[in-house]
Amino acid sequence: MNERIEQPEGLVAPFASHIAGRSGRADALAALAFPRRKHEDWKYVGAQLRALKGKTFVAAEAAPGLSLDALGLSAIDSIARLVFIDGAPSDTLSSIPDGLDLRVSALTDAALAERPEALATSFEGDWFAALNEAGWSGGSLLEVGKNTDGGGVVHVAFVSTGGASSATLPRLLVRAARGSKLQLVEEHVGLGEAETFASPFIEVLVGENAHVDHIKIQRASVTSHHVARLAVHLSEGAHYRSTTAHFGGAFSRQDVVARIDGGNTTCELHGLVAVSGRQVSDTHSSMDHRKAHSFSDQLHKCVVGGKGHSVFNGKIFVRQDAQQINAFQLNRNLLTSLGGRADTKPQLEIFADDVKCTHGATIGQLDAEQLFYLQARGVTPEDARGMLTYAFAAEVLERVPILSARSEMARLLAEAVR
Repeated sequence: MNERIEQPEGLVAPFASHIAGRSGRADALAALAFPRRKHEDWKYVGAQLRALKGKTFVAAEAAPGLSLDALGLSAIDSIARLVFIDGAPSDTLSSIPDGLDLRVSALTDAALAERPEALATSFEGDWFAALNEAGWSGGSLLEVGKNTDGGGVVHVAFVSTGGASSATLPRLLVRAARGSKLQLVEEHVGLGEAETFASPFIEVLVGENAHVDHIKIQRASVTSHHVARLAVHLSEGAHYRSTTAHFGGAFSRQDVVARIDGGNTTCELHGLVAVSGRQVSDTHSSMDHRKAHSFSDQLHKCVVGGKGHSVFNGKIFVRQDAQQINAFQLNRNLLTSLGGRADTKPQLEIFADDVKCTHGATIGQLDAEQLFYLQARGVTPEDARGMLTYAFAAEVLERVPILSARSEMARLLAEAVR
């Protein structure tokens, strides 16, 4: 007789009505145990998991009558805007002008069923992904046509209005057609100070010879719990570049799986984390090379102040038939206080013999001589630390091709390390 798996009711209950309508996915969720510290992928954040499991959340209810100015969105130069309020798309605040080869529609279970198997199974066995699969509602499908030229930005904003102990499961599926170009800025904003939970699930299907630049800015409230999933599938000749910046959240977790399923492909996953106080930010990524002749690159930098804690676990996986692969990964961590902590675990799993793969990780502090040099020339200690911190992060910021997004990330970094 199978032992009943206890589920964290405080996280499941807000979505019970939607879960009940998806019996197969509900069964898949019920069969999975909530992660604990003994699980390798969660060993550094056991305290955060225990705290989250003990919380009780309610389904978020979108605040009525919100204006665009009240959302506090970043000043992103965009040609189209898609806004989610407390997990649900808002027609009144979104703007998709006519004449663009873009189509936004309601996401359906049928559309999700059409995903390639490699995309659909990216997070198989993951409890938070299973919760979203079973409990999401009101998601959106963004389809990018082949006539787009990448000359404009689509700004997708997920806004939490901060309702007391509210929980949301945002869902977005992006389909970039063969030969299309897309610049996508994904932003997560928290308005209130109430403790909230959000577990967004974003999937990006990059068609043959398509080019996608994907920027994520996470600046949720410092009392929030943000557990995100990003699945990417690259077809033949596809190019995908992602830069993620995490500044908010008491506990934030980002898991990325990139399935590189074609030759002559390029996949870049870059990241910047800045935490302070008692914030915890955890990033896990997997570059899965399935076909020969592909390139991947990852640069992930963390700035940790106060008693903050950053975690990075990046894996490069090269399958047996994926010959002539170039894959590079580097994680650098800067501790700006004595109480900060950084855990890093780069990994390589290679089953092919004609490849070039490297990885590395460093943890260090601000250079005392450089600080002295700046202060000797009249720079205040605070400004000196800020200048050196920005110099550390600049290598990631310079990889952001959208200037307005790069400026916003630099501004948020300056606020985070002040």
